[in-house]
Amino acid sequence: MLVDLQVIFGRNMAHSKGTGMAFHITMVTLLTLGMMGSEVKAVEVGEHTQQLARANNAFALHLYSATRATHPDQNLFFSPLSVSTALGMTHLGARGTSSAQMSEVLRFNLLEEEHLHASFKQLNALLYESSNKYTLKSANKLFGKAGADFLQEFLDNTGNFYNSAFEAVKDFAAPEARTMINDWVAKETEDKIQNLFPDGVLNSLTQLVLVNAIYFKSNWVKSFNRDDTEPGVFRMKDETAHLPMMFKDGEVMMTDDKERKCFVLEMPYDGEDLSMLAILPWDDDGLANVEEQLSMEVLDFWDSDLEPENAMYWVPRFKLEDTFSLSSILQSMGMADAFDATKADFSGMTGDQSLHISEVIHKAFVEVNEEGTEAAAATGVTMTKRSISKRYRLRFDHPFLFLIRDRRTKAVLFLGRLVDPPHDIRVHHEEL
Repeated sequence: MLVDLQVIFGRNMAHSKGTGMAFHITMVTLLTLGMMGSEVKAVEVGEHTQQLARANNAFALHLYSATRATHPDQNLFFSPLSVSTALGMTHLGARGTSSAQMSEVLRFNLLEEEHLHASFKQLNALLYESSNKYTLKSANKLFGKAGADFLQEFLDNTGNFYNSAFEAVKDFAAPEARTMINDWVAKETEDKIQNLFPDGVLNSLTQLVLVNAIYFKSNWVKSFNRDDTEPGVFRMKDETAHLPMMFKDGEVMMTDDKERKCFVLEMPYDGEDLSMLAILPWDDDGLANVEEQLSMEVLDFWDSDLEPENAMYWVPRFKLEDTFSLSSILQSMGMADAFDATKADFSGMTGDQSLHISEVIHKAFVEVNEEGTEAAAATGVTMTKRSISKRYRLRFDHPFLFLIRDRRTKAVLFLGRLVDPPHDIRVHHEEL
């Protein structure tokens, strides 16, 4: 899975006679997915780290709600953690109302500010620790205009809390500047995100580019058998798509949520730390009902209500790639001053109020297949055994929601929905 977020700052003319400056943040996340139940390893999570994970989840749901309102009947996929990390670096330089609005929208105000950025450092250290079972890594980098007077405290703090390096750029308008940044993004995302910055996005007004890249690649704990994958159909609002359907038969952690009329399956990845929750509405047109009820309380309920059940389930094999602007969405969520040249205050970056955000761009990629990219190893599953009398048959053949989370902190790393999957054949319902 790959996610890219770009935020551009322009110089506020009310505070400077210079030309406009631009500040850009990029986030990239790559995910290759594979499946089955397993035991969560015990790990000590600090109080403030846990608070930040919950704050990020609250922001994830808020951002999802705002984004789906502007993208009806479309696939969605993004990394809320990548967004909050990139904007967290930006928040280090925000002051006054700009800082307060960012804290409100990003839910940073759910923990004491003195612990905020240190908690990011601790959460990132936990999430991105080395594992021989899966690859999950994050990289941050600042590309700043050569000769610009950035405060050393700001650069030191981004380095300390976000492990972000700084590289000077002579001229952002030059083609080689765009190539350099795009090449860095491609390298950090295993070449899954190419040409992140299209021609024209960076220009002579650009002053600073913040980049966050997240890369995740894993096998399922227990892979799907490719021999069981067969052609299937996916029913959309007005059409039916033909695409490969993977199949699994056995015990899986799940719950039947009767209040929201949906099934929730947990499918852990190799190493047991991360898992996918796939939320399947009972009805073909039931996704909106589930989405409208999404809340922290619902996530907590799903987590606590998961139990081993016997099920046959069919999941589509698919790839999604999404690029969209978050600027207007973040403003509608309440982060308006940061984008207003007459009100923005990022004096913590430069010592004056010469910068404002002019653009935020997000790019994401996800691939779901039978086994991931390596042969999946069978892993022992420890569950509370009980008598299982019901056998579920779950077909993910209509719009559904999915999220990738860290099972130790419950932090939502990625969130999306599949409504209109890429496919070889499309048939209108009236033709059936």
